[in-house]
Amino acid sequence: MIKQVVLLKARTGIARGELIDRYEREHAPLVSLLLPHFSDYRRSYVVPGSLMGGAAAALDFDVVTELWYEGADQLARLARAGEDAESVRASEARLFDPAASMVVTCDEFVTPGSRLQPRPAGHDGRPAIKLMGFLRKRADMSREAFVARYEQGHCAVALDVLKKGDHPVFADYRRTFARDEGGSSPPFDVLTEAWFWTEEDYRHFLALHADPRIGAILAEDEAALFDRASITIFAADEHISAPAAQPIL
Repeated sequence: MIKQVVLLKARTGIARGELIDRYEREHAPLVSLLLPHFSDYRRSYVVPGSLMGGAAAALDFDVVTELWYEGADQLARLARAGEDAESVRASEARLFDPAASMVVTCDEFVTPGSRLQPRPAGHDGRPAIKLMGFLRKRADMSREAFVARYEQGHCAVALDVLKKGDHPVFADYRRTFARDEGGSSPPFDVLTEAWFWTEEDYRHFLALHADPRIGAILAEDEAALFDRASITIFAADEHISAPAAQPIL
């Protein structure tokens, strides 16, 4: 599976509400109609006032668009179709600042839902809250070592200490590692995403982080893996389009 992360900044003068309305009502349906060569298509809009971390101001975007492809052939079909999708490019130009846009090709790792917090009884629909975090690896680590250490070490620590009852507190938990292709310099090494079924689950997560013992465990492990000054976390409102719509079980 190949994933693309697209960082987009609204054109000057377009407010957040207008951006969401026009993206969801006009642009996303157009992409799904003319460029349907993806397996999943999601838009996550930054929640105002939710940015945390020292590097927050350096990530200048309003929406994170994510697209999944089964493989290189599917991605190539999208590229060929995009050559003729003038209406899609025109729609993008009306919404976004092209100079501030960036596309990053990535590899995604997903923790199985069976290992995470079960859906609460009576809860309909998707999780209530989504957090996104952009992080950089330590300068002395290779990408291969970083991915291996995150997946085989840090994930286990997080899932072990961030629990509610017998399960980790997350409804969904994913890590998306940027590829360094063609000499590009992605603005992150990993995009970490966590979902919570309810606001109560999210508050429980925050309380766990504030616990001195758990906080010390996480900080020690993060220091072995990340440039901690680079950590930027924010809440996002997520929208999903067909054929992307897959329920989190």
